[in-house]
Order: sequence, then C-alpha cells, then structure tokens
Amino acid sequence: MPQMAPTLWLIISAFLTLTLLLMLMFIYFLKEKEMTYTDKMNPMKPSLKW
Repeated sequence: MPQMAPTLWLIISAFLTLTLLLMLMFIYFLKEKEMTYTDKMNPMKPSLKW
C-alpha cells in the first residue's frame, strides 16, 4: 500500500491541474464569444480588448 500512495497523489494532482486548465480555457472561450457577440450587436461601441 505505501508504494501506491505517491502515484495516487501524482495522478490526483495531475487530474486537478488538467481540470483547472480546462475550466480556464472554457471561461476564456465563453468570454471571447460573448465579447464578439456584443461587438456584433453594438457595432458603434468600441471593442474592449485586453
């Protein structure tokens, strides 16, 4: 059992990191889509790019 613990923690940490990265990418994608959508809706308003 003690031999399995470090591998298990490595797998858990890697899974958590991947999940966090996927969530960040998803939020960024949603924000970009929303910004482009609002830009299409309001052509007169200058786009906020940051």
